Parts: sequence; structure tokens; C-alpha cells
Amino acid sequence: MPEDLIVPSGQTLDLDANPPTGALRRVNIAKLEDLVTHGFVDSNSSLQAMMTSAREATKAALGERRPFTRVPGTLRQADLGRYRPFMLGARGTTPAEASMFWSVVRELPPDSLISKVDAQTALSSLSPKAIQATIWSFLDVTIKSGANLALIGATFNCRHFVIEHTGRLLVKGTGLYLKASSIQGL
Repeated sequence: MPEDLIVPSGQTLDLDANPPTGALRRVNIAKLEDLVTHGFVDSNSSLQAMMTSAREATKAALGERRPFTRVPGTLRQADLGRYRPFMLGARGTTPAEASMFWSVVRELPPDSLISKVDAQTALSSLSPKAIQATIWSFLDVTIKSGANLALIGATFNCRHFVIEHTGRLLVKGTGLYLKASSIQGL
């Protein structure tokens, strides 16, 4: 059962270095439909809309025969420039859903995305890289004044999320998907 998380004033808590018992869950994303199963995407219709958008963006990028370019400021692999067209085509989905979906799909070979991938396709058959996601679950989270809560990008579920004056949330990595009934102080 999740518990409350309170970061005391003047302290820094690194969740990844000191995970509270029962709050951390790492899940494998073996198929795209696992994004819906684990709550990263709200519905199968959103997943289908994003799959359609990703296919269309990839077809267009491969049809243009543009050279691969590096993603500025990162050590990531070369990119086809598909993200912007994907986001424009993924209307009706939240940015958090689209971002999580794209972080999985981007690792797949572009040609297989067009012809071989559906919601039930085993992603391990297309990419040797195992895809894992981190989910933190708490009842209420409070970051007191002058306190820091540090974590690597993940999904963060709680009922109430409060950051008091001069408290900070430090996200290392790709980003944070915060799901809470109320958020105060951001």
C-alpha cells in the first residue's frame, strides 16, 4: 500500500538511490498495448491514433529521402525528423501520452514501424533493447520549504502533490509524467 512521502526542510531525497519500500514499480513494455495496461496511455483508441500518426510520419520521412541528422545536444542515434509530424498527427492525445509512446516507438526500426507493428507485436522481435518504465506510487507527496526531491524521469502517481515555497522537484533524464488529483506550488 502506498504511503505519504514528505521531504523535510533543508534535505535532499534521491528516490532512485533510496526507494521507499513498496513505492517503486518497474514494468517491462513488451508490446505497445502494455502502454495502456500500465496506464501510460489512457485508451486503446488513443494508442491506435498514435500508431497511425507514427506510421504516417515515418512514411513521409522515408519518402523524402532526407539525410539522418543527430538530435542536437544529445548522444542519441540519428533521427529522421519524425517527432513534429507525429505530434501534429496525434491529436486527441495528451502530450504525456504521446511522449511516452514516442520514447518506445523511436527505438524501433523505421521500416518495421510502417509494416510490422501493431498493438500486440512483441517489441523484442524488432529491437534488442529492453524497454522498461518506472512508476512511483504514493498517497500524498509534500516537498517542504528548502527541500529537494530528485528522481530519474518516470511516472509519478499520488493523490495530492505539494511543493512548498523554495522546495524543488529535480527530474534527471527524459521527463516526468505526474498524475495527481491536486497539484500545488508548481
